[in-house]
Amino acid sequence: YAPDATLCIVTNPVNSIVPACAEVYKQAGVFNPKKLLGVSLLDTIRAETFVAKELKTDVNKVTIPVIGGHAGVTIMPWFSHATPKVDFDESTLTALDNHVQGAGTDVVNAKAGAGSATLAMAYAAAEFVEVVIRGMHGEQASASTFFNEPYGDVQYFSYLCDFGPEGVSKIHPIEGLSEHEAGRLQEVITKLKVDVQRGIDFANKQE
Repeated sequence: YAPDATLCIVTNPVNSIVPACAEVYKQAGVFNPKKLLGVSLLDTIRAETFVAKELKTDVNKVTIPVIGGHAGVTIMPWFSHATPKVDFDESTLTALDNHVQGAGTDVVNAKAGAGSATLAMAYAAAEFVEVVIRGMHGEQASASTFFNEPYGDVQYFSYLCDFGPEGVSKIHPIEGLSEHEAGRLQEVITKLKVDVQRGIDFANKQE
């Protein structure tokens, strides 16, 4: 039993399991939102991979924050904050956005229902844990994570965050959205509210 431990949740649906777990922690009196983290890094890895392919460049030279949630329409690549700057037309942006959202389903379909993106999920989880540990040791470390930090009227959201000895140490503000992203964000929030509430309701029904 380690009430001060940092818990990284990779099990899907992350959008619902993180809030459900938070309710359990609250009941035990040990909830620390900075240390209960949903692993959404796989979405970042996919976004960077797809954009690097489009740009015909090295994926290690591309960074793209992914905000919102970790399922379907709630996954929102923040293309306007990409490095290097991307200047795709609307149809290309929409196609890339949809590709990132649907990548998990694409893998399931490719495996004919016999599995999911197991290796990719394991890689993303390992990369995320390394970021958290580097932060614990005082190194500069950042990644997107889904946790109990409200955005608008939704209680949980995935932000680009810096990490330190006590978990999340800084939240990068969401600003400078493109017109495309501003429209998508409303779609993200609407779905996220449903996912989050489902997790809270499930936890509160348990004895």
